[in-house]
Parts: sequence; structure tokens; C-alpha cells
Amino acid sequence: MHVAQQAVLGGGRELAFDAGPETMRVTGLGELAPGDRVNLERAMRADTRLGGHFVQGHVDAVGTVVDVRPDGEFTWVRIRFPQALAPQLVLKGSIAVDGISLTVAALGEDSFDVQIIPHTWTHTNLRGAHAGMRVNLECDIIGKYVARAMALMTAGHPSNTDDVEALLKSRPLVPQIVGSAGASAASEDEAESAQQRWELEGGHLR
Repeated sequence: MHVAQQAVLGGGRELAFDAGPETMRVTGLGELAPGDRVNLERAMRADTRLGGHFVQGHVDAVGTVVDVRPDGEFTWVRIRFPQALAPQLVLKGSIAVDGISLTVAALGEDSFDVQIIPHTWTHTNLRGAHAGMRVNLECDIIGKYVARAMALMTAGHPSNTDDVEALLKSRPLVPQIVGSAGASAASEDEAESAQQRWELEGGHLR
């Protein structure tokens, strides 16, 4: 299991966390028993190198392992997901399974496949995966924001999209070269030159 939690007590080789009712409801934490293996990872610092994708530990839903099959040194795991997550899953996109950043290698109507490398298999609780096992699923945060924005736009929710478009039309990227009479005197060559200057200046209108 991998859920964002605040350590409230730590000492030696043990940590303690407070898990609220909502966390217990939407994740698989409530199914844990003494002796179960869990994945632990410290929160990433904002100034460190990023590998994989952003994993917040905010579980979106609980999925179910359908089957586990070996492929040489690698292992394939198929997981069934709730339909509510379908818009946020894409082939070759990112998905966190029990907090492990993985790639969606195959995608069906109600399930997806991930291929586990040997290191991940031996260093996480996935090595105990079996058919029927429930796992926490967290979709890519960027995809969630896009899905939310698209849903609001489709529903006709007010947004500033029109304001941005109007601003771009009123202030073209290529500055006009104005003659003494105040009218535009930009030829095609002058416009190209202005575009080059604008790019050299870092895209700032002068």
C-alpha cells in the first residue's frame, strides 16, 4: 500500500500514522493485517531530480489484480479498474499502483497491463501480487487536471479561455512596424525581421 500519510511517531524501525475515515474508505489500508508488506517512500523535495511521474499518494480508486504472468525475468500484471478512471488512463501513460510509478503497457475497456522489471518486483510488495488482490490506484495528476478542465468546458462552465484568445488577437506576437503616419509599414521582410528579433529577445514584446 502507498498512501500519503504524516508520520506522528517514529523510533527505531517503526513508524506510526493517523489514518482518517476517508482514507480508510477510499483505499485498501483497512484491509491490512499485521505482517503485511507495505511500500515506504519519503516525500520528494521540490528541488530534487524527478524520475518517473508525480505520485502524490492521493488514491483515486482501488483496483483488482486479474492475473500475474512471468515473461523471462520480467512480470506482467493485469489490473481491473473502476470505469470512473477510464478517462484518465492512456496507453503508455503513467499510473501508480500501490504508490509504484508504472507505465500502462496495454489498455482495455476495464483493465490495464503493466510490466514489472526485476528490481521493482523484488523491492516492492508487488512480488506478492495474485489474482483477486486489491491495489490502490492513482492516476497522473496532469491528466486529472486536463480531464477536469475538459469536463468543465464541455459543460459550458465559464472560463478565461475566451479572454486569453481575445488578448492574443489584440496583441500579435510579431510587433507591427509603424510608419510616421501611424499606419503599419511592415513589409514581409520587415515582419520576418521583427519575428527574429522577438525570438532573440526571449519572446518578449518590446
